[in-house]
Amino acid sequence: MRRTAPLLIVLLLGLQGCAVQQPAQPAGAAIDLDRSPSWTLQARLHSALYGCELLVLHGNNARLAGEQRRFADFRRRLSSCQTQAIAEAKSATDRLPAGQDRLLRNAQKAYLVAWQRYLAGLTIDHPADLQQKQSYLEARSALLEVASKRPDIRAEPGKRLDGQLTTGS
Repeated sequence: MRRTAPLLIVLLLGLQGCAVQQPAQPAGAAIDLDRSPSWTLQARLHSALYGCELLVLHGNNARLAGEQRRFADFRRRLSSCQTQAIAEAKSATDRLPAGQDRLLRNAQKAYLVAWQRYLAGLTIDHPADLQQKQSYLEARSALLEVASKRPDIRAEPGKRLDGQLTTGS
C-alpha cells in the first residue's frame, strides 16, 4: 500500500497538464465570436441567469439540510446575483444595434420580458415555477429562430446602418 500512494501521486502529477488547460485568452478579455447581436444578448443573459439558478439549487439544498447559516448566505448571494443579472441585461440591451427589423426587435423584447419574469421568480424558499421557466425557454428559442433567419446587422450600438445617429429603438 505504501508503494502505490507515491506511484499514484506521480501519475496524477503527470496528468495535471492534461486535466486542466489554461484558456488561451484571459477570462475577462473580450472574445469576438462573430455572432449576431441577438445571439450575444441571449448568451450573456442566459449565462447570468444560470449563475442565479445554481445559487437557488445550492441554497435549496442548504435549506433542506437545515443549515441556516449557509441558507442565509445563499439568499444574500442570490439577491446580489439577481442585481448583477439586471445590470447585465441593461448593458446587453444597450449594445443592440439600431435599425433592426420589427420582427427581430419584438422577439428580443419578448425574450427580455420572459427572462425578467423568470429571474424575478427565482427564490430559494419555493420550488421553481416551471411554467415561467418554460415561457423563458420558448422565448429564447423563438429569438434564436428569428435571429437565424434575419440578415446579419452589425452596426455600432446607437447608429443606423446609414450612419445617422439615433436616440434609440
